[in-house]
Amino acid sequence: MGRIGVMTQNDRILAYLKLGYSLTGLEALELFQTMKISTRISEIRRDNPGLDIRDEFVHKNGKSFKKYWLHREKLEGDMFLSEDSVKQHEWSKA
Repeated sequence: MGRIGVMTQNDRILAYLKLGYSLTGLEALELFQTMKISTRISEIRRDNPGLDIRDEFVHKNGKSFKKYWLHREKLEGDMFLSEDSVKQHEWSKA
């Protein structure tokens, strides 16, 4: 975590993925104000080598983009945040 009590952008993205949501570049821009989701995911993967963050290209309306998600099968149950703890944080604020 960044400053004491303040979640970094990467912390918020990881918490979002741990809730079971997937994330695309457009969603990352809307929710976390980042245009570099691939960089954020690379940093999260680097800092959390035990996590299984997967991605795939999605083709929709003539466009191609990546979607990222956390593969839950590999993780221990206690590695996930409760929904209540994540709801306390506003996704769109740093």
